[in-house]
Amino acid sequence: FLFQFKNYKIDNSLDSWFLKNDKNLLNYEKFKKDFGNDEVISIVFTLDSNITDKKNIIFIKNIEDSIKNIEQINKVYSYANTMQSFFISKDKKTTLIIVEPVVFPCDSKLREQTIAKLKEVLDKKFINMPFSYHLAGIGIIYNELNQLSLNNSTIFIFASYILIFLLLTVFIRKPLFIASSLVVIVFSITISLGFMFLMGRSINMVSMVLPVLIMIYCISDIIHITNNYLTNCKGSNKTENIVNALKECFFPCFLTSFTTGIGFISLYFTKIQLLRDFALFASFGIMLEYILTIVLLPILFSFIPEKYTKTNKEVKNIFIDIIYNIIKINKLKIIISCFIIIFMFIIGIFFLKVDTFSIGFLDKNNTVRKDSNYIEKNYGFYTPLEMICYGKKETFLDNKALKAVDLFIQKVKKNENIDKAITITTFIPYITSINEKENIRNILENTSLLKNTVKKYIINDYSTLRVTISCKMLGAADYKKIIDFIIKEGDFLKEYGIELKTSGYMPLYTKIISYITESQIYSFLFSFIIVFSIITIYAGSFRLALFSIFANILPLAFTLGLMGFCGIRLDIATVTISAIAIGITVDDTIHFLYRFKKEQSIQKTFLMTGWSICETSLIFIVGFSVLLLASIKSVIFFGLLIMIFIFVSLVGDLIFLPSLIMQFIRKNNINFKLD
Repeated sequence: FLFQFKNYKIDNSLDSWFLKNDKNLLNYEKFKKDFGNDEVISIVFTLDSNITDKKNIIFIKNIEDSIKNIEQINKVYSYANTMQSFFISKDKKTTLIIVEPVVFPCDSKLREQTIAKLKEVLDKKFINMPFSYHLAGIGIIYNELNQLSLNNSTIFIFASYILIFLLLTVFIRKPLFIASSLVVIVFSITISLGFMFLMGRSINMVSMVLPVLIMIYCISDIIHITNNYLTNCKGSNKTENIVNALKECFFPCFLTSFTTGIGFISLYFTKIQLLRDFALFASFGIMLEYILTIVLLPILFSFIPEKYTKTNKEVKNIFIDIIYNIIKINKLKIIISCFIIIFMFIIGIFFLKVDTFSIGFLDKNNTVRKDSNYIEKNYGFYTPLEMICYGKKETFLDNKALKAVDLFIQKVKKNENIDKAITITTFIPYITSINEKENIRNILENTSLLKNTVKKYIINDYSTLRVTISCKMLGAADYKKIIDFIIKEGDFLKEYGIELKTSGYMPLYTKIISYITESQIYSFLFSFIIVFSIITIYAGSFRLALFSIFANILPLAFTLGLMGFCGIRLDIATVTISAIAIGITVDDTIHFLYRFKKEQSIQKTFLMTGWSICETSLIFIVGFSVLLLASIKSVIFFGLLIMIFIFVSLVGDLIFLPSLIMQFIRKNNINFKLD
């Protein structure tokens, strides 16, 4: 599996988010087949004199010719080869060059190489210039996200190992046990990622957290088994002590891994491909780490001399006793406070917004984001929104239809988020004054300057016309509003036998909103029903199961409500929170219930498993804290929210749940002792 790391790939492109048979993706593929690649690269620079001056046109032409020599470049459009005012700013000092590359494959390696070659060419052209160039476009953003994902995933792995090693040193304090733990962790991560690469999957802004997830879940099982082994070592029979530790931890650890796996697999029922991949490989990794922990850890323990198994329980017991006594005295106050928090933060969930803002993933000081802001300020909006006008054969050889499209463009340009629009009449404005279809056909087919451009904007039988609208760089939710506005403004085109539809990558981008919403609802309901059905059966008491549900609703409501109150969007990175959160919070609940059923005493439950729950929760928090080192904002939010969730989950399992049990479960209706 280590050998499979040679297949390591990064891909954050929009089409990698969709299932292969998704009708929106198929429509996008058809658009690229009909009109070419819309993943264009915008190059913008500002001169100290008028762009239309001869010397400046020659300079632009030289840049254009150099770019055309790059193998992966299909077409280049500029003021120099079109003489269109679309390519220059209102003050005529800033100009735009549009570079159309070939259609990139999903692995994005070719995109990275092409952008690198383009920068190399531009650096040579601008080396002695008093000004610089600025790059923008969805491909530039994807490439930047890919680079950040690669860098961040490497940082996450190394930072996690360092932090986990330090925590194991603090909690276990025994080098041989720490070494055994690290062996299991390395095996789990290597096999899990190796299997993912073997199956041809790539690293992206969602799957980049997999190594961290697998590591901390692995540590959770290791802590429970190790603590049980060290706490209950009796006599000199090492084998018997190991077997006893396994007996105690085998089923609860299996149940926690199984319920966590269900939490992840619930994401498979979404329509987002990268979430499906994440669901499968996260579930596989969690179950794999459980198997490896159960198999390898006892084998490694068998080589550790017994003199290293002695441990000091006194400090741990004092800490747990303090928590227990606080709960015993204040249980009713705790219950009321927790229910108030639940209801307060449920209100916050109604303020939760669903959106995906690609460039918003980047920090404000990121070069790509600063370039985008510069272009919008000095040139204008550049993000293409493709609209397709469908008519009958030769519809767009009729100047009435062309005039109608011109009127449509004037209408949509009234929107403050729309700047310019390009279609056939942009390049040949006088064509709308020609009445005869044959004359229009001759102009379109025989004007040498526009031959290649015409092919990009009209189908051969003149039944379909493309209109490229330049929009402000916004999130998917705002683009949906713009599309609705455009469709409404273009409704009059039906009178001319023209049907207006969106195309290009923008419909994919906006569709992500509904897919994210569906993913959150379906994954949450599926995992919630299945996981808590298992807990109900396992608890053996409906009341005990109900209390467990309340304890687990607390961190869920708190985290999602906090997102709503703080304006943190539910996007492609944070959508996995519910599935991961349910898996995490249920783990400690299961360990608590298992020990409670066995000991029939709240106090003994605290003494036997309370410290392990605290340790694993702290390790989860520290493990996810490495995500705060990310360069992608949504990943930072994801890490911060999961850390908050785990802390509140610890409160739910060690304070809220025991309070409910002590307050409402009596000896006469359930066979548990209440101290």
